[in-house]
Amino acid sequence: GTAAGVRFEPLQEYNPLDFHPRLSQQSRYAAFAEMALKSDKTRGGTGLGLTEIDYTVGHVVLEGERVGIRTPICRALIELIREIQNGNRPLQWGNYMELEMCSALQCPAT
Repeated sequence: GTAAGVRFEPLQEYNPLDFHPRLSQQSRYAAFAEMALKSDKTRGGTGLGLTEIDYTVGHVVLEGERVGIRTPICRALIELIREIQNGNRPLQWGNYMELEMCSALQCPAT
């Protein structure tokens, strides 16, 4: 986002700065767990189509494409959260390992 001149602002569901790469993985994992829990509570975990993840992190993916920056972690996060919201994936620590693989640039091409 910084490359595109974006100013990050906290949202009710989460603070985008809680996911900054300069933070420890443990801190980012905790932020993800908190965000997923809030999302599940407000929606009842029913996967109701487009959600804030599509409009916020999805926007990051689109802006990354616009300025020529790959966003494999963001893409993986969107897919992971959609699967959790739709009931196709449990919320568990193993999910974080997939995101960690993406942060090490071992993420499947997206």
